[in-house]
Amino acid sequence: MGVAVVMERILAAGTEGLTVSGGEPLQQANAVVALLEEARAAGLSTLLFTGLTWEEVQRLPLAPRILHCVDVMVAGRYVAERRVAHGLLGSANQTVHLLSPRHTLEEIAATPEAEAVILPDGQVVLSGILQASTAFPLTRDQVF
Repeated sequence: MGVAVVMERILAAGTEGLTVSGGEPLQQANAVVALLEEARAAGLSTLLFTGLTWEEVQRLPLAPRILHCVDVMVAGRYVAERRVAHGLLGSANQTVHLLSPRHTLEEIAATPEAEAVILPDGQVVLSGILQASTAFPLTRDQVF
């Protein structure tokens, strides 16, 4: 599906922000940058999670465009042995970069580890970096 269709759906849902994560989203840099630029043009907040380090991102050919259309970037590979799970960081080696004045470090620090949202149709949407076995100690047979 193309960027225009994705943006139509995002805007139709009344979304106030766009978070892009992976896999590694910058392996599809052209499409991701196009999507982030459209989101920025529509006034949406933009957050990018990348496994690349800050220095690696800056060396990308599309770096100027990426940095121009992202409000917050979390950079660095997730390292399970260094897990911290707070302030948008999954592990202690990752870094948070505020690339616009739209968000603050205090706001980032206040981000919950995880969130469960139950939609009107009964669907459950889980997001965050809390380990599922800790938050929801259920076996696969217990989940409906």
